[in-house]
Amino acid sequence: MNAPKENASTIPERLAFQLAIKEIARYADLFIEVIEPLTEEQLWGKIDGIPNAIGTLVRHLTGNLNHYFGAGVLENGYVRDRDREFIEGDIPKGKMGLFVQTAKKVGFRQSCAQIAVLVV
Repeated sequence: MNAPKENASTIPERLAFQLAIKEIARYADLFIEVIEPLTEEQLWGKIDGIPNAIGTLVRHLTGNLNHYFGAGVLENGYVRDRDREFIEGDIPKGKMGLFVQTAKKVGFRQSCAQIAVLVV
């Protein structure tokens, strides 16, 4: 059986999507690299004049990824609780890394699914 042929108009879309997924994965890896050496106090402490701790921003950004890729594109039923992202704190650093890895995996699964759809 012959492999499906790509429609010429889908090639740029597929390439752009692949590039976006690679960048998201790269940023996820950098995120983990940045939070790994931090103490729990550094992760959740606030500096004068800055309203959010690093951990809060990690929760918020992983919420974005899960929402837009998971719920928006994959339609996987993910329900975002944005307010909780800013309220909930003092989550162990290891669990924060897991949040980032999970969001990265959602993006990767989406890329595989999207590329399959774009190949006609």
